[in-house]
Amino acid sequence: MLCVRKKKPTLYLGIGCIPFVGLITLGSIYISIFYLITNREDHFTVTNIRAFIAAASQQIRTCYLFIAFERIIATVYLPTYTLAAPLPISCGLTVFSFAATIFYMVVSYYLVSVPTLAKYTQHILWFMFFMQFVTLIICVILFMLNKRMYKLLAYHISLQKRYQISENVKVLSFISPLVFSFTLISPIGVLINAIALSYFNTVTPICVLHIFYNLSFIFAFVPQIQIKKDNFKIYPTNVPIVTNAFGAPLPLVLPNDTYFQQLRQQWH
Repeated sequence: MLCVRKKKPTLYLGIGCIPFVGLITLGSIYISIFYLITNREDHFTVTNIRAFIAAASQQIRTCYLFIAFERIIATVYLPTYTLAAPLPISCGLTVFSFAATIFYMVVSYYLVSVPTLAKYTQHILWFMFFMQFVTLIICVILFMLNKRMYKLLAYHISLQKRYQISENVKVLSFISPLVFSFTLISPIGVLINAIALSYFNTVTPICVLHIFYNLSFIFAFVPQIQIKKDNFKIYPTNVPIVTNAFGAPLPLVLPNDTYFQQLRQQWH
């Protein structure tokens, strides 16, 4: 029997990611204005906000990674995978991602605060980059795999499997640009700082790092906003109306969930 339920990461993103995007943006704006006025970055408020921004950015990375793992499960267990209780599962993923972020920050703070271990802080930075690239690679591979499966197996598998594959394609097409932007754009500020320190023996303002965080958010979310706007466009009314056998008008655009629900009703 076909089991149609929403499996989109919107709820998890709303709980475990979007608030931290806002936190990074507001914090970076405050630090930039404070630096322009005082030319200082050693104030205790700036230090605390920088710590919150570091934690927020790590939470975003963890959120993306957990969504990638969830899509792996959805791809491997196509016949049986369902997300029957989106709220509890989203809350559970959020709790686990919070725990992973807190663990990461505790380890980072411990390495920085202990002089004999300070040399290992670069390992934390490389782990962060590795985590982002692994997430990106997983999303790209899963997207290509599910898209190929949908084309090759569309009419040779059960409706349940076909629906799950289509959901995987939709979720991965939504999350992949976000991961791509955050992975390739946000670290540019860190690379600029590393080059300036290595070749010019100087440190760039912390504002430079935050500029690229915000650029990654802009490149990630603006296309999504544009897609939403396009979905609400008003089309010309002189389009011919398509009717069914009983003369009732049929919708020109049928949502994916509605399509599979109607198929289920017809089969039963």
